[in-house]
Amino acid sequence: MAELADEEGELFIDNTLENADIRHPARIFERWSDYVKRQSLKKKIIGVVVFTVLGAGAIVFLVFHSQILKMIDMLCEQLSDMRGGYLLFMLLLTATSFPPIVGYTAVVTISGIVFGFWKGFFLSSFATCFSSLACFITFRKFFAQFAKRLAEHNRTFGSFASTLQHDGLTLLWMIRMSPLPFSLSNGALSTVPTITPRNFFLATLLSCPKLMIHCFIGSRFRSLTDDELDTTSKIINYCSILAGISFGVASGYIIYNRMSRRAMQVRSRFE
Repeated sequence: MAELADEEGELFIDNTLENADIRHPARIFERWSDYVKRQSLKKKIIGVVVFTVLGAGAIVFLVFHSQILKMIDMLCEQLSDMRGGYLLFMLLLTATSFPPIVGYTAVVTISGIVFGFWKGFFLSSFATCFSSLACFITFRKFFAQFAKRLAEHNRTFGSFASTLQHDGLTLLWMIRMSPLPFSLSNGALSTVPTITPRNFFLATLLSCPKLMIHCFIGSRFRSLTDDELDTTSKIINYCSILAGISFGVASGYIIYNRMSRRAMQVRSRFE
C-alpha cells in the first residue's frame, strides 16, 4: 500500500499543472514545453490537428461572423420556441453525462445561448444533478468493469480515486468542481466503494455554480446576434466572453491545484 501511495504521489509531483506557478508565465510555458516534448508522435499529431481546426474555425468566424451570428440567432429562436425544447436539452445533457460520450460542456454553453443565462443555468443544473446520479448508479450496478477500466486508463483520476477511499465530501466536491472530463468522472467515481449515491449527488449539486460560467458565455454570445447593438456594446460583450473564459480557466487551475494538495495531505496521513 505504501508503494502504491509513493507511485501515485509521483504522479502528482510530475503533473504539469500542479508544478507550474501561475505567477510566473515563463515557468508555465517552460513546463508545458517539456510536457509536449514527452508526448508520443501520435498525440503530437492530434494536437496539431486540433489547433489547426480551431485556428481555421476562428478565421472563418472572423470573416463571416455576421452571417454566422444571424444563422445562430435563427436556430436559437427555433429551439427556444420549439415544443419540447427544454426536454431536448435535458436529454442531450443526460446523454453526454454517460462515458464515453463527450460534449457535456458544449451542451451547457449552448443552453445559455438558446435559453439565456438563468434559464440555461437552472436547466443545466437540474439535468446535471439527476443525469450524473443516474450514470453513477447505472455504472456501479451494471457496468462496474467498464467504469474500472475508465478509471485505470486515466492516471490522474486513478490517483484521486484511490485517495477518495480515505476522504469525505471535500475532495469529492473538488473533483466535481475541477476541469476533469465530466462523463468520465461520473463513471469512474462509481468504482470508489466509499462514495455513497447521497454524497455523490450532494457534491454534484454543490458544484453546479461552475455552470454559471458556461451559461454566461453562451448568453453573451447570443447577445452578439442582435443587429441593433452598437460597436461599444459589441466590444463589451466580446470582452465579457473573454473574461468568462479566463475566469473559467483560472478557477479550474486553482481548484485542480488545491484538489491535488488535498489528496496528497490525505494520502500522507495513511502512509
